[in-house]
Formats: sequence, C-alpha cells, structure tokens
Amino acid sequence: VTTGHAFVLNVAAAWQFSAKGRAVNFPGAAADHLNAVEASDALYTGALTLMWHGVLRVGGIEQAILGKVGSDASTSVPFDFRTDNAAVPQLAFIRARTTGDFNDRLRIWDSTADISLNIFHTLAVTASTGLVETTPTFYIDAIPETPTTAQVGSGQVTGVGADIRSGARGSPQDNPMNGVIVWAGIWARALSQAEISWLHAEPYAFLQP
Repeated sequence: VTTGHAFVLNVAAAWQFSAKGRAVNFPGAAADHLNAVEASDALYTGALTLMWHGVLRVGGIEQAILGKVGSDASTSVPFDFRTDNAAVPQLAFIRARTTGDFNDRLRIWDSTADISLNIFHTLAVTASTGLVETTPTFYIDAIPETPTTAQVGSGQVTGVGADIRSGARGSPQDNPMNGVIVWAGIWARALSQAEISWLHAEPYAFLQP
C-alpha cells in the first residue's frame, strides 16, 4: 500500500453497518467524501493499482471512486477512477500531464461492462507504467477487461499535489457518489490478475504477515 495517511470523513458521509461490516455511507451530495491530504505525487505517477469494494445505488451521474484530482481535471490528474453517467454505470479512468492541448495531454479510458446497482462489487484498475498512453486493465469482481479511449494523449503522468479522495472529486465537477464504501486500496505497482482475484476473495489478505 503506498501510504498510511488517514482518511477524514467530510460533511454527511457517515459510518454505518453493512452486510460486509462497518462501512462509509455516501448520500450523493456534492461535498460528501473521504479525504486524505497528500502533497506529493511521487508515488502516484508511475505504475498503479486502485481497488474499491462497496455498493453503487444509482446510475445516470458520474461518481468518484478514487481520485487525486486538482482544480482542473484535464491537466492535474495522476489518477481519476470513476463511473460514467450511464443509467447502468460503467468504469472510467483518467491519467494526464499538465501541458499540451486537451487531447494531447490526457486519455479517458472507458469500460463496456456494466456495474449492477445495489449489490457489493470489487472495482479495480491497474496501469503498468506512468505514461498517459499506457492501456490500463479494469476489473469488476476480479474479471478483467481492456478499455478503450478516444484521446491521443501521451507522455509522463503528472499532478499538482491534490488530496486523495473517495466519494467526490477535488475539481469543480465533484461527481458525488451515492453508495457505500467498505474498503479501498492504492498500490504503487500493477497487481497481477491473480493478486486482484485474491484480494477480491480475501480483501485484507495484504495485512497478513
């Protein structure tokens, strides 16, 4: 796991008990989120794995899963893992650099696999390098998928020292989540399919000696 920073609950996000134990409820308001201050981007501009376990209640809006997004979401994104705005949501993942025209500095990777609402899922994305053009792999409940992109951005991923957030982004497009988070993790390498499957089945396995 890349950092040991504590996440802080903001606004109406609140602890609750769920079928999977203690969890954080996001009611879908614009400023409700978990937040961890992380001024450095050094651990997040290379190979990366993001994992999240919880429930999405609604579609039709983009919802922030895990992100380190500055005020300009098109130029300051070491990573932005979210859903799209389809009625039955699908995954999206953005990485970017700070210079160049819009289509030259970022890629938005889109899934074609649906995320069923109101049931628990493990959602993950891996990237094997810190280059904008590196094709990531999406996982829904440990099932892999290769996404597509319409952008042609390339170059080294950068950031502006934004906080790490779940449940809402740090940009003007907050993308609030309506759902429940049980756990989330960030690794500074691309986990293998076997490791993703293991953590889907045993989410706290990485804490075992």
